[in-house]
Amino acid sequence: MPVRKRNLTRRSALDESAQAWLRGEKSGFFEFKPTDELEALWNEYVDENMFWGPGMPRPISRQALAACEDSWVHSGTDDQYGANSYFIVTYYNDDEKQSLWNDRGDHENLLWTTGMRGPEPKP
Repeated sequence: MPVRKRNLTRRSALDESAQAWLRGEKSGFFEFKPTDELEALWNEYVDENMFWGPGMPRPISRQALAACEDSWVHSGTDDQYGANSYFIVTYYNDDEKQSLWNDRGDHENLLWTTGMRGPEPKP
């Protein structure tokens, strides 16, 4: 009798820790793998609803990313001791911050230039 071959999706072929990491969930020590391994996994199984960049412990949803960006763009009015700007300051480089500021910054009331933690009220 022929053996029926299982039709597995690509993602289900991964172990539980890898699947959890791709969903943005804590998964033991998986997030401490070398960046090149995480990047290869991300590039192969990328989910358009999630965001991940080198140095990040695990992916976050695009919705959470938008909230982080909004918090940073408006952090000049109330940064709650750096809490609102932490994600962008930590994981975005100066070019990405500049692009975000150019696209969505409050140029009338706030000021931001390369090297600043986040936008500040204009003097």
